[in-house]
Amino acid sequence: MSLAKLEPQIIWDIFGQISKIPRGSGNTKSISKYLQELAIKHKLSTFIDSAENLIITKPASEGYENAPGIILQAHMDMVCTKSSDSTHNFETDPIVSQLVTANQKQFISATDTTLGADNGIGVAAGLAIIFDETIATPKLELLLTVDEETTMSGAQNIQRGILTGKYMINLDSEEIDTITVGSAGGFNQIVKPKLTTHTPAQLDFPYLLKVQNCSGGHSGCEIHKGHANAIKVLFRVLAQFVEFDIKIATLRGGSADNAIPTSAEAIFYADSYPDLSSVFGQIEAEFASTDSRMQLVIEPFSQKIQHISSAESAKIIDFGNAAPSQLLKIAGGLVESSVNLGIVSINAADIIGAQFVFLGRSTSNSQMEYISQTISGLARLAGFEATGMTNFFGGWTPAAQSKLLEVAISQFNRVLSVNAKVEAVHAGLECGEILQAYPGVEAISIGPTIINAHSYREAVEISTVGQFWEILQGIIKIISCQ
Repeated sequence: MSLAKLEPQIIWDIFGQISKIPRGSGNTKSISKYLQELAIKHKLSTFIDSAENLIITKPASEGYENAPGIILQAHMDMVCTKSSDSTHNFETDPIVSQLVTANQKQFISATDTTLGADNGIGVAAGLAIIFDETIATPKLELLLTVDEETTMSGAQNIQRGILTGKYMINLDSEEIDTITVGSAGGFNQIVKPKLTTHTPAQLDFPYLLKVQNCSGGHSGCEIHKGHANAIKVLFRVLAQFVEFDIKIATLRGGSADNAIPTSAEAIFYADSYPDLSSVFGQIEAEFASTDSRMQLVIEPFSQKIQHISSAESAKIIDFGNAAPSQLLKIAGGLVESSVNLGIVSINAADIIGAQFVFLGRSTSNSQMEYISQTISGLARLAGFEATGMTNFFGGWTPAAQSKLLEVAISQFNRVLSVNAKVEAVHAGLECGEILQAYPGVEAISIGPTIINAHSYREAVEISTVGQFWEILQGIIKIISCQ
């Protein structure tokens, strides 16, 4: 649908243009070039740092030259997930948006793919502010980072000594009534099984098992909601075949380590076919309230392909069932620690590439170490190899006092007519890494309401985008005069 009729028009117009450009993590050169050219058209200076982050600078308005500068921050990349039957190509195709209504509220979502409102709306809002000539401000710096959704390499490797602002407003939060002042750290861990390749016997008969259309979601913000992990469901069903000498040919599931997998499938051989109706019924009943669209399908597979041994297959299945992928600890009423089994890839024709990919999160470094130890221990029991903690990103510790937070609270209360929630979030925000390079900067994170982030059901609530815009403008106007 056309976003041009939505308000505030400037944000929706920019977001619509951004959505035409493929920008999955690791594929941000085109979007960066487009945004740089757009800034230059508005006669603003641009700089690409050594980490490939884009910085757009607007000089201070007359009379504001000595006021503390403001940094606006968002990330250019998006998570790329889609429904099981979607033919969307994230390398070439634009995002196709649509208007949906839920619980008497209107949302913009995509068509069977992630929308990219995380963090495209934040990027659009930052550009809208920096392009606005009607607001008198101190120096504004718009920091647009790369690869937040995967390695956080942009934030982790941000060039020091470039930014000069005292206040930073991160535009990557997902609840309109909440000001985020802290976030969890995280890490990846990869487990690689040791496998061998075998040719199927003449009488071997292959099956295809599919788990599809699970709800999915953000593996941090939604890990506590109990959504089905399609990979875990797949292993649960495959366990029924272990006693029938199962031999796995391929097994794959998930598309991003920070998304709860929505689909998974396996091609395998087995000596017999157990009755799965009871198992399917039990699983569907357990997840009826969270994953009502989930489908479990088993059918013959037409092509004979190579497989791993039955002993190796049993180890793969046992490890997959034992592997943690869930909420692990709550502290003070908030999620403290979790782990997500986000990607599995097993292919008998490419045994070197076989892997399980985990993403652990916690506000506690010791808890992250414990999660890693648990995964490593399970890998040793199975005879698999496990990496240590990789792609580590630190948490963001809330500041005890902040002038920026005081101003933000006042603007939230003014616009929403309710007291703002001030919270830390169980997700990775870039503030922690950026503040390592720029200590002394006061930071908060805000944003409109985005539901089902990192899934093909991602949607942004239309009315909250206008509220977010009014709050952001108010914060900048007030803090500019402090």
